[in-house]
Amino acid sequence: MTHPSAPRLWSARYKASQIEVCEVNGFHHWIASKEIRKVLPGLRSDVQLQGQYPSGFKKLDSRARYHFNEAALVSELQRIGSQDGLLLLAWLERTVFYPARRKREVFPAPAMMPPPVQAAEPERAVQAGDQHQHHHLHLMARTPARPAPPVATRRVVAPPPATDPIHIRCVRAARRFLGGKDGLARTVLTGGAALVCWTFVVLFALQGLTHDTDYTGKYLLRQWLVLLLIASLALMCAGWCIAVMRCALRRQREGHNLVVSFLAFVGSLMLLPNLMSFPLLLADEWLQGWWESVRYEVTVADVMRIPDLGRIVVRGELGFGSYKALEQAILAKPRLTLVQIESAGGYVVEGLAMARLIEAHRMDTVSLEECDSACTLLLAAGQERYLGPNAVVGFHRSGRPGREPSASWTPTDHRIADYYRSRATTEEFVRLALNTPFNRIWTPEPGQMFAAGYATKWWRERKAGY
Repeated sequence: MTHPSAPRLWSARYKASQIEVCEVNGFHHWIASKEIRKVLPGLRSDVQLQGQYPSGFKKLDSRARYHFNEAALVSELQRIGSQDGLLLLAWLERTVFYPARRKREVFPAPAMMPPPVQAAEPERAVQAGDQHQHHHLHLMARTPARPAPPVATRRVVAPPPATDPIHIRCVRAARRFLGGKDGLARTVLTGGAALVCWTFVVLFALQGLTHDTDYTGKYLLRQWLVLLLIASLALMCAGWCIAVMRCALRRQREGHNLVVSFLAFVGSLMLLPNLMSFPLLLADEWLQGWWESVRYEVTVADVMRIPDLGRIVVRGELGFGSYKALEQAILAKPRLTLVQIESAGGYVVEGLAMARLIEAHRMDTVSLEECDSACTLLLAAGQERYLGPNAVVGFHRSGRPGREPSASWTPTDHRIADYYRSRATTEEFVRLALNTPFNRIWTPEPGQMFAAGYATKWWRERKAGY
């Protein structure tokens, strides 16, 4: 007589998943479908599997968990035929199925013992002589062997898995996502939504870091923060593309529709330029300045105090650090009230910050030779804005050498326009100035600048002391 043992639950680690195995009487194994689905997201639904394997795919207990028996799981993995499925089948054969077959060969299921046969009573002699001879003879009936007590078996139940720390779960989820093991819809939609949300976070942070209103000349920390934000966004974009590509390739190996996978991958690639373009426009000057800083090629404008002429002279390119040089010259004693600007331009963030500094100290400005691009912001900041007889003032949109000029105004151009307007320059003049592409320059006549309110007086009409 045999007594079926209680099911024994155990688990085995396969890659990043724990495969739950239920061992029943006779060393037969059932594999939880939930863990198989984690390894093969393209596995058919439970309803389809029940219809295909009525006796090989079912629930073993009251929990809503389906299990495969060995034959059904082997058949399903062979049907899928993908590389991931065949690798899993080879691992199961080596780890679970082959050891189970060996156990079944060495320890076959014991046969049921037939019921004991009661011994017949000794036949009584009917003859007179025999009755006397066998009167005291008593034949013992064979007593059936007492069945052995059942061997007490202890049910081995796997302990509930300990809850991993949140950072471990996040790392595991990220590895699964980047490996393309999630479903295609989840990879495209969830990953795309996370990428769009992070893009908005980066844009919000960049607007605060790159704005000139609170810029005080401390540029190194801002340059590194801008670089980290752009790098994080670029890494997320690359990771999303890699995840979609791997997911599409996995679906192709599993025999799914190749067209859907291809369209998802191409769509993700088309979305990337749109996500990266606007943050790069905001961070362009700061990234270029960071590159100059790490290469020790920072160009700072020459700022000179000339007390005998009652002025501060700013010459050269307005690179990062020019604001600090001008601030030191303005705060030095004796106080000077005129700034002469002779520059071909530079970084807009430095030009706007220097213009606000001149405006805050209520200084006058003059250009006697050349003032182009970002330099025009400093000239516009003066209380009185003088033009010399040989002055040439040039305007255009913002941009970067070696790049195609933008077709429309960038966020930087809108900030420049707002500053021109704040200095009582007419709207028509502002539009003429900023509708000129970066690779060209517009040099209006002095009369146009006086009429538009950009300049106020000729240099010959200057105050006494200049």
